[in-house]
Amino acid sequence: MKLSEEVLQPLIDTLPGGVLLIDADTNRIVHANQLSSILLGVPYNELAGQPFFPFLADDPDGRTLMQALEQRGMLYNYPCVLRSSSGRPFQVSLLMRRLPQTDRPVLVVSFSDQSENKILGQLLDYERQLLNRTLKLVKTLREEIQQHELEDSVSGVMGIRSLMSNTQTEVGRAHRYGSPLAGLLLRLDEPPQTAGQDTSKDSNLTHLHQLTSSLCIQASRESDLIAKREDGALVMILPNTTLDGSKLLALRLLRSLSQLTLVRNGKEEHHTASIGGSSLRQEERSPKAMLERMDLALQVAQARGGNQLIMQS
Repeated sequence: MKLSEEVLQPLIDTLPGGVLLIDADTNRIVHANQLSSILLGVPYNELAGQPFFPFLADDPDGRTLMQALEQRGMLYNYPCVLRSSSGRPFQVSLLMRRLPQTDRPVLVVSFSDQSENKILGQLLDYERQLLNRTLKLVKTLREEIQQHELEDSVSGVMGIRSLMSNTQTEVGRAHRYGSPLAGLLLRLDEPPQTAGQDTSKDSNLTHLHQLTSSLCIQASRESDLIAKREDGALVMILPNTTLDGSKLLALRLLRSLSQLTLVRNGKEEHHTASIGGSSLRQEERSPKAMLERMDLALQVAQARGGNQLIMQS
């Protein structure tokens, strides 16, 4: 059956991949679909009449390709490299067979760009790896949070989020009743022999942090708020307490902490702490500025060598 131009062109345009019909005698393209024009980089209206073999990057005379076709009768998923008119090589999987039942022998060629599939595959692999790393990170963070929550529950301190919420409430109460509000930020000083080392899994230091939390709780009142930040620093919010009153508490804490010792490798180690403190100012309606002053005071205390108390009004 002889297909007319009106029937043939819509037919090959619906086929997947690039499709070419090639005159077997002249090896020139007779018909093509739009995708083959895009892949080969030749305008669709100029592709007909172009020789096909020069598009073969590794076989520009088509000899190897035609020998393979003669031996097998039909090529299926034949790997080769095509080169677009701009010189871009791309890996394809080629299907090719000869149609002798026409008024002139025709070669049917179908090909798909495997380089794009390879890139997409690599992108999918990368996204899969990224997802796996993200899931592992989330799992690790969840385990660390659970561990921190367990440690906090053992020492008796509240979570930092709960403290921040309650601190805002205390700020409102302080303004409503005209009462003072102060805060302290305490962090253990890093021993010189552990500077720069990962001490997160040191059970002795973990125990020391728990003892420090317990001391702060014992020295505080029931109305005081105590929580541990992610960096290990203890935040203490002291309702109905002036800056001088919080300073007296801080001094008692420093004396108590100086008496704590840690036995490591049979040797006693004495640890110190630094404390930064501040109080809520009359014009402040948020605890943010007070917390920032506490943090800055703590940094100054540690920069001076540790075992220091710095208060900022």
